[in-house]
Amino acid sequence: MVRKYSNPHISAQLQPLIEAIVQHYCPNKIVIYGPHATSNAGPNDELGLLIIKETSERPLYRCVSVRKILAGLTNRPPLDILVLTQSEFQSATETNDPYLQYMLGSSVEVYAS
Repeated sequence: MVRKYSNPHISAQLQPLIEAIVQHYCPNKIVIYGPHATSNAGPNDELGLLIIKETSERPLYRCVSVRKILAGLTNRPPLDILVLTQSEFQSATETNDPYLQYMLGSSVEVYAS
């Protein structure tokens, strides 16, 4: 189930994006990070998406796949997308990857299968 946001303005803007990713990409988990996760997003702030999915796609193609799913949606913020497998996520967590630590510092899990 996709979690509804407490801020109705953010919910109306982001809910269709999350639902499209869940329906067409079948991730294990979706985490948003940055200003949208803290409800402090301005109109030009990027939506940070960390997506966990078991896939054999190359890392760059994973992001392209998600961008294709979201391409037809209107009224969406700029996107910063990272798709990792569970083992890649675990490895980055164990090595205290600074970028991942930054993401997780201001994040909200919005979907888990």
